[in-house]
Amino acid sequence: MARAKRSVEKESFWRLVIEEFAASGLSVRTFCGREGLSEASFYAWRRTLAGRDAEASPAAEKPPERIPVEVVAPSDRRVAERKGVVAGDLELTTRHQANEKLR
Repeated sequence: MARAKRSVEKESFWRLVIEEFAASGLSVRTFCGREGLSEASFYAWRRTLAGRDAEASPAAEKPPERIPVEVVAPSDRRVAERKGVVAGDLELTTRHQANEKLR
């Protein structure tokens, strides 16, 4: 199913409505009743606009992903030397890399 064309006017209207709601201190039901708005439309637009805002925000604003790290000392020096591991070397393998090796 094709997406409907975005209406700048509708988006602006609903952004203003949601801003006014946030400042009102009212429940959604009371606010929508007072303004003559459909609660279903209010919730749908609030969800839609939150999604659009999340898509538009740069990745730099998102907190960095934490990656668990396990430090393992080679138990056999010969095995370590064959792998090219020497004192002070550290190799990090992400879960993605580990899963690729398993395939």
